[in-house]
Amino acid sequence: MKFKDAAELMGKLVTVHVELQRGEKHYRGKERLEWSPRQIEPRAGWIVRVYHVTNGIYYSRSYDEPPEFRVTDAVPCVFVAYQPNRRPVPVPLNGYSIGGVPHVDKQRWSEHLRDAQREIMADVPRDKKGRWF
Repeated sequence: MKFKDAAELMGKLVTVHVELQRGEKHYRGKERLEWSPRQIEPRAGWIVRVYHVTNGIYYSRSYDEPPEFRVTDAVPCVFVAYQPNRRPVPVPLNGYSIGGVPHVDKQRWSEHLRDAQREIMADVPRDKKGRWF
């Protein structure tokens, strides 16, 4: 994907159908790390990054030698954030479609928590305009 194409994708609202999931396979002191596609229930989010996640083999060695990761191939993907405050997830280039309506997670406060917060903030000093210091 060229830079111009990647720049046009940034911030687009997309509906995700497939995510990439990292898998590990252990054998003879080695770990094979691979990203594989996983079908999900469609969700809408925003593209925040164009990237290549890497597959490879992780060699765990003795205590004297540092571990080593050898890259075998790279998978092009986009990172999609479903919420502004949540970690983005990798999505393959064929795992999304443009458009959608995002689901906004709203935290509901119970009346008990609201009353407790009001009692706490009642003692906090304010300026003439009512703002907290």
